[in-house]
Amino acid sequence: MPLPWKKRNDEFVVIIVPVSAIKQMIMIDFIGSSALFIIIKKTMYSDPAAFVGSWLFPPLVKFILKRIDAQHLHTAKRRRLISVPS
Repeated sequence: MPLPWKKRNDEFVVIIVPVSAIKQMIMIDFIGSSALFIIIKKTMYSDPAAFVGSWLFPPLVKFILKRIDAQHLHTAKRRRLISVPS
């Protein structure tokens, strides 16, 4: 009798993460946040402000990049529709 936590299940999920997503995460989360922390700490002499700034930086940058990509996609679709001869 198999144990309940050792069920044999033939189905599995494969998750593929593109290298560009890993590069973006490294650049924004690690390098960008660290650089912003150091810049704020050196200019303002404040650890709490540097912590909050480096904490808010990655989600803000990712949100802005998504909005820019969505705007470019919307503009490209609109241009394509206008440029097609009728």
